[in-house]
Amino acid sequence: MPVWAASERNGSVSAALEIIVLDADDAIEAAAGGATALEVVRDLEVGGLTPDLKTLAEIRAAVCLPLNVMVRPHARDFVYSPDESAQILRDAEAVTRCGADGVVFGALTAGGEVDLPLVRRVKEVSRAVSPAVRLTFHRAIEAVADADAALPMLRGLADRVLVSGLQAGQGESRELLGAWVRRYGADIHFACGGGVTLTNARQIVLATGVPEVHLGGAVRTDRRVERAKVAAVASSLQNLRRSP
Repeated sequence: MPVWAASERNGSVSAALEIIVLDADDAIEAAAGGATALEVVRDLEVGGLTPDLKTLAEIRAAVCLPLNVMVRPHARDFVYSPDESAQILRDAEAVTRCGADGVVFGALTAGGEVDLPLVRRVKEVSRAVSPAVRLTFHRAIEAVADADAALPMLRGLADRVLVSGLQAGQGESRELLGAWVRRYGADIHFACGGGVTLTNARQIVLATGVPEVHLGGAVRTDRRVERAKVAAVASSLQNLRRSP
């Protein structure tokens, strides 16, 4: 998968834009504003949890954009008990049957390493329903003991890795994200969220080469997605010139 994922024309590229949505109204606004994909969650205030299937079905009926659906039973951490793991597998299968194009999920062991067996099982149960479903490893990558050791393990397992803006995309953090994109971007599609705003999204993409940005609260007014804000960031991600 190319590092720069969106369309390329006349030497410039356009980065992809994913918007977090809570319901069909959010989804319609995000689509109208120019989002290229949606992440479906509930309880955005805690970082997003597994949405209910009725809401997911309503969103699927309302828009044609790709839907990446959160599968996360709690927000305490990314370590799950056997019962929670079983629930995650049921939810991953259920959201895929309900029309999810991707499953957003992350899991760690108590020792701070990627829980590879559980990640593998989530991918297996999802792809048993839809072979084309994509697995996004959620922000758990930032909680691992050694991200540079963990990322190679996700090659061939996670299609996409969602990271935060890494301390709001400041100097050192941009360098780290840029290094990950250069080192692993041929095999893993990175999306950057958390710390990304309407005003810094373009700069983060240009500085790091990350092919996709992911926004939630930054495009909301009174807790609702506002299409004008989505349109503003979507416009800022067009016609980007790659560094030589």
